[in-house]
Amino acid sequence: MSHEDFLSPWGLLIIIVVGVGIILIALFLFICFLTPGCIGYECFKKRRDKSVPLRTKQEIGNLKLNDISYRSWRLGSLYENDNNGTIIENRESHRDSFNSTNVQCENMERSSTLNLIYSDKQKMMKEFPTELTMSLQYLPPYNDIITGKLVIGIEALYGLPPKQYNGTLEPYVTLNIVKQSWSHRNKQKLHSFRTRGIRHTANPIYKETFIIANTKPQEAKEWILDIVAYDHDRYANHTELCSLKVSLKHMKNVFHSPEIHLFNYKMKPSYQMYF
Repeated sequence: MSHEDFLSPWGLLIIIVVGVGIILIALFLFICFLTPGCIGYECFKKRRDKSVPLRTKQEIGNLKLNDISYRSWRLGSLYENDNNGTIIENRESHRDSFNSTNVQCENMERSSTLNLIYSDKQKMMKEFPTELTMSLQYLPPYNDIITGKLVIGIEALYGLPPKQYNGTLEPYVTLNIVKQSWSHRNKQKLHSFRTRGIRHTANPIYKETFIIANTKPQEAKEWILDIVAYDHDRYANHTELCSLKVSLKHMKNVFHSPEIHLFNYKMKPSYQMYF
């Protein structure tokens, strides 16, 4: 075919038909590789699956407890079982059948582990009783118009004893300010406060403050903070959980600076406490 034939109407038509055919074939191959179920898509998927490194799967299967941070364990993002303090790892078993002997051995090992962890939890509760976080702040008088104020904050409680029969707690805190005296029978109660109750928790966070106006440092040094934690019961008497007495006699730093001072105290378990 000469140069003149290409420029003829039939030559231009052949060129257009060939170009359109090439475009259609390329478009068909492109759609075939993207459409599930097509031959090109399945071949490309198998080749991609084979190219996945085996190291990633082995690392996921060989996950150890040491590789998990302490904060994640405390927050319970990886393990969930708050009743007995145990740690259970979520794994999938790929075996179809097990021998009865192996199942019995695993149950015995698991029960012994649970008993060990439960005894450790009881030991921890005895060694580390309920802890109270409290804040104190003294605002001095100003220009003989604004009197001094003592701000007492009940921030939080940690580690309250569990309730009998797996019941739920609703703890609250009472704060009584008592004046010291030589006779224990003649104690004078000056102020009385109470926090709100928080349900379903052994570690309540209150962040409640109580302000005592017209406070003089000389008088406040004779005060005792009588703090008691109770469990609110809707159908019976409230149960006293733990108590604490704090004397302001030796807290000179509180009255010398208007900053907020935080304190952590271990509370004394009450005789009314039940397990």
